[in-house]
Amino acid sequence: MVIALLSLVFSLYQGFLQRRMFQHQLFEGVFRDIREREFQYRQKYDIPMAEITAESGTPEYENVVRNLDHMRTLTGQDFFNAVEYMSQLINTRRIKDWTLHGYFDKAVVGWYEELLKQLFPDWEKDKSRLNAFKILYQKVKAKEKGWKAESRDPIR
Repeated sequence: MVIALLSLVFSLYQGFLQRRMFQHQLFEGVFRDIREREFQYRQKYDIPMAEITAESGTPEYENVVRNLDHMRTLTGQDFFNAVEYMSQLINTRRIKDWTLHGYFDKAVVGWYEELLKQLFPDWEKDKSRLNAFKILYQKVKAKEKGWKAESRDPIR
């Protein structure tokens, strides 16, 4: 009887550890994806934009800027899709470990305020885009202020 009880406790503990490891692996994979896409964004848009050698107002300059804007939009969509996926995992409690949540709070604020608001303001205003990310941003800001996020929030 004692051996059966100990094996039950051990198997429950193993299940807990497996679930926690799965959450860490899932988070690590998504976060690595986000970092890679952020690097791609900076490489494809920020750096080339700073290295434009054509004179402003020429057709060559306009063509380069148009191509870079197109690349910026595509890379931004790719980046924010990964951020939205991570936000959805957290909001639906697929990733429950609060130590992981706190790890990227400053990054969430930076992505929202520096990338979304400044470079994609129409996406921020669009209610059909990036809803999970916007909810996560509100949670992080609420946590910074020390009060609960809105009651519709799945995580408290």
